Amino acid sequence: MMRKYLIGVSALALALAGWAAATQAQALDLRRAVPEDAYLVIHGRHNPERDYQRRYWREVWETARQTQIVERAVKIITSRMGQDDVGRVEAVVDELREAVAPVDCEAVLETPEVVYTQVLEGPAAVQHLVLWRLTPKAAAGVEQAVKNLFGLAEKYSEGKVSLQSHQHVDVVLTVLALPSGVPFRPAVARVEDVVLLSSSEALARQALERLAGGAGTSKFDDPRLEAALRRLPEPEDSLVFYDVKLQFDRLKGLGAFIRRESGNDPDALRAAAFLEWIMDQVGVVDYQVSVEYTEGNQNRTVVYEKLLPEAKRKLLGEVFYSGQPIERWQTWVPADALAWHLSSGLDLHAAYQGILHAVNEHFPDTRAAVDRFEELQRRYEIDLDEDILQAFTGQFVSISLPGPQPELLGGQAHVIALGCRKPEEVRQLIHRAVDLLQKIPIMKSQQLRLGLSAGLEGFEELSLDLLKAFRLEPVIGFRDGWMIIGTHPEAVEKVL
Repeated sequence: MMRKYLIGVSALALALAGWAAATQAQALDLRRAVPEDAYLVIHGRHNPERDYQRRYWREVWETARQTQIVERAVKIITSRMGQDDVGRVEAVVDELREAVAPVDCEAVLETPEVVYTQVLEGPAAVQHLVLWRLTPKAAAGVEQAVKNLFGLAEKYSEGKVSLQSHQHVDVVLTVLALPSGVPFRPAVARVEDVVLLSSSEALARQALERLAGGAGTSKFDDPRLEAALRRLPEPEDSLVFYDVKLQFDRLKGLGAFIRRESGNDPDALRAAAFLEWIMDQVGVVDYQVSVEYTEGNQNRTVVYEKLLPEAKRKLLGEVFYSGQPIERWQTWVPADALAWHLSSGLDLHAAYQGILHAVNEHFPDTRAAVDRFEELQRRYEIDLDEDILQAFTGQFVSISLPGPQPELLGGQAHVIALGCRKPEEVRQLIHRAVDLLQKIPIMKSQQLRLGLSAGLEGFEELSLDLLKAFRLEPVIGFRDGWMIIGTHPEAVEKVL
């Protein structure tokens, strides 16, 4: 009787232990593994609303498998080798296949949760960390496959790398010890149903400590992320947090690094100064958060970007963020539009001036080339900046519509509109360009000409035999501060 009682108690204890372990694994918050000094983090979760899409991904995978791309690549590589070399390559390929055999590819692709992050170590070394939540069996298979690959690296390194195992917070951490001077020490570990893989042993150790309840602030605790999420839809499928400011602050150390290693070489010092100028002028974004969610049959992404206070005083800020928004943008989009893109655009004048300043300031040796370019502009009586770049506001509209010929161009017609300050000057430049092109024999044989459009008042039609073969009737015109270009008059008329 006592024996049966002890067996029952033991069985109950084992069941409770198993339940506790499973609960602990399920309770692991993968986000805690991400250190606060990460500059990029991605958190993906399984969303049942997208389950119907998995069938299509399986079909893609099966098609890729049937193409036997690995086998074909091996044949291409070995086609010019001797028989002995072919045998060695095939043996290595077989070893690689055997090494990754424990991986359940379908389980990995259907992971319920994944976290990926990047951390800058020093001014340039990017370290990676990824955590997958799988089933315990699938997690063990992935861990074993990575260990197998590490073992192959050790085998073929001729003693230059070694496979090491350490016990860390009650978990076995397997490390591929690379030669000193290499900034990477790949590591893999498994905590129940979670696999951790990193390019850095230190980052892996830190992540395991955090998962085990250790102290430390996670990147997900950043108040900027919390503020952005209040403005965004629920991240049902994925969340991306890109700390641009942190990344650029670290990269600014590259200039100092080059100086230290330059030995006072003038070219290296000049390159360092130019790199620092670039970093200063393009570092205008504080952070960017994007969330992905599912609505019916649509996969949607919404991005929130926060600029630094001084952004518009920097070159990149002038170029990308000084444009004016498009008023009543919805009026540009017909009801049957297939796709559309509208943007306040780029200030090309600011970009041109910034490039000239950088060239004159940091590359004085190129002054002669700049002078030749300016002489060329005078010869052809055109000023790239004043006549072209300053003629456009940067505002941009692109609309795709059902085309008049379903069998051509994917059955679509397209309209592009550019905000224009100098419509008459630009019209004259277009006519000058066509006049020059008409003097080229091949264009002359194609009967290139620009004339009034018969189907759209106030627009001109560009005629070319090659375009007619594709049943295209490009039109160009100016209206209400916009230069409008369309593949067909009917498409432009619909947009207008």
